[in-house]
Amino acid sequence: MRQFFMFTWVATKILFRSREAVFWNFLFPVALFILYVTVFSGVYPSEIPESRTVADNFSKILTITIMSGGLFSLAISVSVMKEKGILRRYKVTPVRPITIVSGIVVRQYFFMLLVTAVLFLMAIIPYNADFGGGVLELFIIASLGILVFSSLGFCIAGIMKTNQGTIGAANLLFMPMLFLSGAAIPVFLFPKWLKDIASVFPATHLLNILQRTLFEGKALAQDLKSLLILIGFGIVFLIVAAFVSRWN
Repeated sequence: MRQFFMFTWVATKILFRSREAVFWNFLFPVALFILYVTVFSGVYPSEIPESRTVADNFSKILTITIMSGGLFSLAISVSVMKEKGILRRYKVTPVRPITIVSGIVVRQYFFMLLVTAVLFLMAIIPYNADFGGGVLELFIIASLGILVFSSLGFCIAGIMKTNQGTIGAANLLFMPMLFLSGAAIPVFLFPKWLKDIASVFPATHLLNILQRTLFEGKALAQDLKSLLILIGFGIVFLIVAAFVSRWN
């Protein structure tokens, strides 16, 4: 247990010392959120209060942030550690593989929760956002989304042999999910066949749950279908990651 806490603490310090990580995981999502609120506030029907539209834009930015955190931040960092032989060197130390993997997951989980809290405060304080759901619902949905995309990130890092391959695979998954989930382009503009394609991506279901809970004010259990699909994605990604993860 002491090894786990020590490794997690060291990995967290390394992450916060990276200017790129701080920019892309904190400053960029905040800037993108401000841009979304500024640009898209006028596209909603006039009967919807601006405080509610902020909640909808928050849902979109949070989905993008959780996606990028798993597909880029986690996957690339694990890939770099593998390519540089850092993970292989741990094999000759008393640190067990499960300690490394769980430490990275815990670091990523709390880091992304912190990013979620920053975005939440940005929505509440300057923009007075009116969230239909409460903080508990947001915590549950964000936690599930983080675990799903963290598992997917491990899958990518495990399958790809090089860091460049990991970056390419991450982009190959990120871009379709960005545009088809509804985070960048409203889903109601899509033809039915494109909506059917979009439904195979976990990001679509994550955004659906966030919007229906935080924007529409529905109970979390009312969107049980998307919730179960997202849980299913998480289980599948975890199983795949366990089989494809390699130290070399």
